[in-house]
Amino acid sequence: MKALRLLLALSFALLASFALSAPVIGTQPVNVTVTAGQPASFSVVATGTGTLTYQWQRNGFTIAGATSPAFAGISSASRTDADYYNVIVTDSADSANPEVSALARLSVAPTSYPGFVVPDPAWNIMSEYVGGSGNAIAPIPSNATVAPGGYYVGGSFVSANGTSQQMLYRVKADGTFDPSFTPPTLDNAVFALGVQSDGKVIVGGVFFRVGGFLGRDFLIRLNTDGSLDTSFKAAVTSSTIFAILVQPADDRIVIGGNFTTVNGTGGVNRIARLNANGTTDPTFSSGAGFNGTVNALALQANGSIVAGGSFTSFNGTTNINRIARLSALGALDSTLNVGTTATAGADSTVSALAIQASDGSILLGGSFLNFNGNAAVRLARISTLGVFDAGFTTALGVGGFNGTVTAITLQGDTPSTVGQALVGGFFSAAAPVNRTSFCRLLSTGAPDTTITTPVPNSGLSAIA
Repeated sequence: MKALRLLLALSFALLASFALSAPVIGTQPVNVTVTAGQPASFSVVATGTGTLTYQWQRNGFTIAGATSPAFAGISSASRTDADYYNVIVTDSADSANPEVSALARLSVAPTSYPGFVVPDPAWNIMSEYVGGSGNAIAPIPSNATVAPGGYYVGGSFVSANGTSQQMLYRVKADGTFDPSFTPPTLDNAVFALGVQSDGKVIVGGVFFRVGGFLGRDFLIRLNTDGSLDTSFKAAVTSSTIFAILVQPADDRIVIGGNFTTVNGTGGVNRIARLNANGTTDPTFSSGAGFNGTVNALALQANGSIVAGGSFTSFNGTTNINRIARLSALGALDSTLNVGTTATAGADSTVSALAIQASDGSILLGGSFLNFNGNAAVRLARISTLGVFDAGFTTALGVGGFNGTVTAITLQGDTPSTVGQALVGGFFSAAAPVNRTSFCRLLSTGAPDTTITTPVPNSGLSAIA
């Protein structure tokens, strides 16, 4: 009997020790995105054996008075509120073992573009670079089933946010690193990215080994979880891919670079179109192709393809100097007429292209100093027929950019509104103002002096 009473006492003590456990968080706080001026709140659901108390924190620091399961202390959010938030839940039955919730991020979108372009304080992806940089950014469509509104980032880095992830990673729409995307290790740089409608990403560059194995040179497709898509049939075995253009209507893929062989067929010189599954598209016939590297591709509304690079001829036609437009079937479109002499077109490499939706005008950037005999220092705009826009260059300033332009994208560009150009590269001045590596231009071409831009410690190769 005494032994039985001792056993029961030990059992009750053991049960009591189990009862005195830390609280359990059943529903974690989630990331929140609001427009400036809107309220923002976070909440948590937790259970325990005693009375639960709560203490919310911002970036690890206590928020005074925030002691409820729901934190609604931001009645009118501003950019300065963007940060990481969490809550500490304590059970009175075991106050020595509080439970700390997961971090939740608050993103605050502006209602108008501010006078200062500054880093988002809650976007803190850190990459470790080895003799290189981030070379390509590809937005993920907002209607994608995986990571909608996020981005793929490619380059020559070896890690992201402390995670070993060579040359490629994915960022969620809220700016956080996406650990669910685990691509195979690539042995060299990524230069181009394109996203298909199902969220799969086309990756081009100068790599030879994928996941440690040879046989997937220069061009691959990855599933949305990062695994290699072995059903993708493309084989580019001759040289680097510098540009990828995914046609939104049918997911066909236009590739540009320095290659001359695609899917076992030689003489495919520096541009090709693939079907969505990677097989060669026989309806796209570019003949002898380009005689020099294709660095940039852009799609016009009618399906025509604009190419920029270091070439001077296409399919035997000479004086096609560093910019050309092809029809949807791959033929040279002579309606883009930038001249037929040796001094026509750009006098040096074109590295970046952007198409204005309002009228089809083409912005081109690179290392050139003149376009069709007109001074245009590393940036120019031409009409859809190839006519040089002298007013754009005059507004920018005859000094143009003092270093190579490598990236152009358009902000606020619609069929009815001419967007502002965001320009990136390896410059320190955009005449007549000092701008290091990044500059916003008004629709006229003049530098936007109403904003102050950040100063990167190196050049920019991609903007999205």
